[in-house]
Amino acid sequence: MGALHVAHARGLSVPGELAVVGFDGIEVRQYANPPLTTVVPDKRQIAERALQCLADRIYSPVSNVAHLDIVTPHHLEVRASSGRRTG
Repeated sequence: MGALHVAHARGLSVPGELAVVGFDGIEVRQYANPPLTTVVPDKRQIAERALQCLADRIYSPVSNVAHLDIVTPHHLEVRASSGRRTG
């Protein structure tokens, strides 16, 4: 949202001169001007995995959970800020 604001303040056309894509899926993305394309992570899954890592660390302190690659579900919500629209 900040990038959209700065682009507007500098007279840049989004998405004409600059494509903007966010990450987090905040609710106000759809009300941005132009509406913000964003990667929407599965926040519940992130929280569940984080709690599981914490529990693993507490109950098995010698485990090396700090070096795990954890991938959680996510999806791309295409809106006007990236210059592409979906039907």
